[in-house]
Amino acid sequence: MKFRFHTTTVWSGWLFFGKHLHRKFIMRFQVIVGLTLVMLIQVSAKSLAQSVSIKVSNTPLEKVFKVIEQQTGYLFLYDDVELKKQKVSLSFQNAPIEKVLEGCLEGLPITYKIVDKNILIKKRVEPGLQKVTLDPNQQHLISGVIKDSTGGYLPGVQIVVKGTNRVAVSDASGRYQIDASPGEVLIFNLLGYKRQEIAVTNNVRVDIVLKVILTDLEGVVVVGYGTQKKINLTGAVSQISGKRLENRSVLTLGHALQGAVSNLNISSAGGGAPGQAPSFNIRGYTGFSSNGSTSSQAPLFVVDGVPGVDINTINMNDVESVSVLKDAASASIYGSSAPYGVVIITTKQGKAGQKPTITYNNNLMLMEPINLPKYMKSIDFANLYNEAAANAGVTKPFNDDALRRIQEYLDGKITDETIANPTPGTDAWFEWGNANANNDWFDILYKKVQFSQQHNLGVSGGTDKTRYYVGLGYIQQNGMYNYATDTYAQYNVRANLSSVITSWMNFNFRGSFSRGATETPTAESNWMQTLAARNWPTEPLYTPGGSFASENRMEGLVNGARTKSNNDKALITGELVINPLRGWNITANYTFDGSYFDLSRHNKTVYVTRPSGSQQALYAPNSFERQYNRNHHYTINTFTSYENEWSGHAVKGLIGFTQELYDNLSMGGRNQFLFSNDIPSLSLTYGTTPSLTDNASQLAIRGGFGRINYNYKEKYLVEFNGRYDGTSRFLKDRRFKFYPGISAGWVLSNESFWKPIARVANSFKLRASYGQLGDQSFASNYYPFYPALNSVVPTGSQYLFSGGKEAFISQPPLIDGSLTWVTVKTLDFGTDITALSNRLTASFDWYQRTADDFVGPADALPALLGTAAPQVNNAAMQTRGIDLTIGWKDRIGNVQYGVDVVFSDYQSKVLRYPNPAGLNTTWYKGRKFGDVWGYQTEGFFQSQDEITTAPNQNKIYSRWSPGDIRYADLNDDGIINWGNNTLENPGDRRVIANTTPRYSFGLNLNAQYKSFDITVFLQGVGKRDAIFSNANVWDGAYFWGITGDLYTGMLTTAQYDRWTPETPNGYYPKFYMGGEMQKNSQPQTRYVQSAAYLRLKNLQLGYSMPQHILRAIDSQKVRFFLNIENLVTFTKLLHTMDPEFSSTDGRVYPLQRVWAMGLNVTF
Repeated sequence: MKFRFHTTTVWSGWLFFGKHLHRKFIMRFQVIVGLTLVMLIQVSAKSLAQSVSIKVSNTPLEKVFKVIEQQTGYLFLYDDVELKKQKVSLSFQNAPIEKVLEGCLEGLPITYKIVDKNILIKKRVEPGLQKVTLDPNQQHLISGVIKDSTGGYLPGVQIVVKGTNRVAVSDASGRYQIDASPGEVLIFNLLGYKRQEIAVTNNVRVDIVLKVILTDLEGVVVVGYGTQKKINLTGAVSQISGKRLENRSVLTLGHALQGAVSNLNISSAGGGAPGQAPSFNIRGYTGFSSNGSTSSQAPLFVVDGVPGVDINTINMNDVESVSVLKDAASASIYGSSAPYGVVIITTKQGKAGQKPTITYNNNLMLMEPINLPKYMKSIDFANLYNEAAANAGVTKPFNDDALRRIQEYLDGKITDETIANPTPGTDAWFEWGNANANNDWFDILYKKVQFSQQHNLGVSGGTDKTRYYVGLGYIQQNGMYNYATDTYAQYNVRANLSSVITSWMNFNFRGSFSRGATETPTAESNWMQTLAARNWPTEPLYTPGGSFASENRMEGLVNGARTKSNNDKALITGELVINPLRGWNITANYTFDGSYFDLSRHNKTVYVTRPSGSQQALYAPNSFERQYNRNHHYTINTFTSYENEWSGHAVKGLIGFTQELYDNLSMGGRNQFLFSNDIPSLSLTYGTTPSLTDNASQLAIRGGFGRINYNYKEKYLVEFNGRYDGTSRFLKDRRFKFYPGISAGWVLSNESFWKPIARVANSFKLRASYGQLGDQSFASNYYPFYPALNSVVPTGSQYLFSGGKEAFISQPPLIDGSLTWVTVKTLDFGTDITALSNRLTASFDWYQRTADDFVGPADALPALLGTAAPQVNNAAMQTRGIDLTIGWKDRIGNVQYGVDVVFSDYQSKVLRYPNPAGLNTTWYKGRKFGDVWGYQTEGFFQSQDEITTAPNQNKIYSRWSPGDIRYADLNDDGIINWGNNTLENPGDRRVIANTTPRYSFGLNLNAQYKSFDITVFLQGVGKRDAIFSNANVWDGAYFWGITGDLYTGMLTTAQYDRWTPETPNGYYPKFYMGGEMQKNSQPQTRYVQSAAYLRLKNLQLGYSMPQHILRAIDSQKVRFFLNIENLVTFTKLLHTMDPEFSSTDGRVYPLQRVWAMGLNVTF
């Protein structure tokens, strides 16, 4: 054979990279030399580089070699006849010959070498591959390398000799060693990859390729006190990966989960103030009370096995997975702590055999308020207020002089927002209706844009004996107040450590600490969104003297001192896991969970300047308040599980004990008259009526729990759950109760009759479950069976004794000794499907949840008793709904994409409630939650003749005129009224709306092309009615504009569209300044708004640096991304408020649109 060393430069360059790159020269020198050598390689190899195009399927190597020879002129040399018979499949288009050869010979024990125009093919010789005759009665050292399907090494793979305690873990290069005998079976297991079992033969080297789990049904799901394969799940359980939450420009885990899991309902109705957490609920309403209100109780949150943890303080970047247990059968193992579902958070762990890895993520955000109302121009506001006053027959709030100055200010003829009151002896500026400004108070009070930031650092790794993860997080959220500062800062530390003590014992430590620090203005605090709707546009911001005007509250907002709070949470868990025998685990852990809250509220006296130059005091007297809460939560868990398989049967049993103690203490003090306006301290107050409070309480929970899982060949599945639970909240004879759960499944796709369609419908499972749970939280009081004596201090007493006023104690309420748990029963039917090569996945559930023995109103007792009747269990409700999750994952060329859809719906109704009179003004049997009773609107009266001939509406109000609402006479009695407010005689009222959010959905679209990725997430509600009350002076200002009270109205651009003689088809009716306004703002069909919405919740664009650059800078990942939250909202709701606020009166801190950029780096 003839050799020519024409490619000396190439090979010397290859040797340089192979031997010297690992010495890690400084980055700059490395990159420069590397790029230079690449160019040299390209130049020197140019004469030999050949492109090959080939596409073959199951073709012998001999034919493949001939095709390559024809295209390149290379000659293949080999002497092993057997090599010709090896068949391969490959497809390349204009690819370098080296790449084609590597693809051609992949997976074969063959190597090649190019010498001049010859390609030498020969068998690969590797130490350890030679066959050795092993003694089957002796253990030998088995070794090998574990890779994934792309050829990458897999660290952290657990290798177990089946039926023994011998365990090994692969290192960072995928290498492992373990003692085994021929005939024994090695089990290779790594989360996210298919488990493999390999029988040991005479080979002392066993190399393995693990395949990624392609379908969710093959994955592992975290459930109560353990994990299960999803294919074996029989309950209603959803799980998402922590990767789904990465890089979201939101500040709590709850906000990131909104719309991600079907029927995990998350609401931001509390607003977007710094540090504001959302509310959670699973599968709809959970209760109701005699005052007409409904409740949507939060699920139990379990973090790393610890129940009752506040997940809003968890760093999103620490989350590995989120599981949601929706049905009672799945949640029954948590007993009375989880009557309405469970959310299980698993945080990140290090991987065994993984070298230390550092991750850093940041998020730099610009935030702007969204969906703020827009004020009317001041002259239009004044004219409409005067119009409403004239309609009501009261004095107009704006006189001719004020109207003249308002117009001149708008025209630029005057520049001052107000003038001094010319009345002799009056030292004040004109405000309200006598001022002439033109201020949009939402524009004034809220900034156009604000900066916030988020930073996270994680360190993880491990050896074959120890795994660790440490996470640090920092959030700075700056609020939107314009003239004042409101901020929230959060600090997170988490440390997870797992260590192998012996071959049969592991020790785990989990610890976390968080601090949430909030600072807001004291004088108005969150009232500023109320004052924005209270200040008139004519109200001046500044007086001609340069100070804030007194009535706009700005001086107090800006200079009226601060309210500061710290919320510290610490959680520590120590855990032992013992494996006495194969399949038998014993776990014992102890957790301390402490929460510490302290607040200081300083209220300063501030001053504004009068026309004379004298000072006017506001917020006097000054004051100071301090609060302190300490909440300790102690948890002990001990449980053991055993699993075994034989002849297609698989059984797993779990039994355990848990005990919890909540120990709470709170104290508070407040007093007025600080010696120094600028030094806040209770010891520096001299008020004569200080306020001092304290409270101490304890709650204990104890329970035993168990679970049995059985399946036969993964076809027929059965699970039994149960918990015997007790709480100190109840008396001893009613303290404990047993809550069972049973579920079953049938995997039809594992039956023989399914095989003909298995290539299309890959898996199909039917499941059903039923379970009972207890709700002990119907009473917020830890001691509902102990009557509390109400004490009254002498200054609050109304009774005179011989010595004057004395303290006294009032009669306590009566107690019903039979008061007991609310029992929650859930029936669930579901199915899980994968199809089209596992690209399509779907999960559907129908459920019915019944809750009985709620506390309702007791039978009335004689007034001479002197106290209230006791609470009794006499009410029940039922909720029915559906959950649907659909996923699609596929690849088109170099584009990998996915679509995830979640959809849910529910409705609730009353099954039992003590309402013997059949009133429709309270709960009654059959009433749907969210129902609103009201009138049907015919339109506006357009003439006095129409009023005369129409049904009489004087029951509602005695005076009617054109522009007023005309209501429909539903019962045809010629009178518009409410009957006697009963179901039998409702008059002309009927159910006109339902405020339950229906058809909640989320749509997540993602795609990746080479180094680029995009994610689009849409979320919304398909149907929801909104109707806004005008029952008192504060209600409905955001919708109605004029509430009837002079100083609580807010006229926005929406109120331009109203009835007048010139615009008889306007949207709003004739306005009145006074109580008469309520006749036109009765609940009615005309003003039922649609609060359905579609929001582009998140849009994210990312770019990851390519691998050759990462290798040059010795990094695993560098990704840049742009992120937009709440980009656009589509809704028919009146534009004065956000659709998520439709269940409120609108006076809520605005949500924000977020424009963000960030960086993900992994070393």
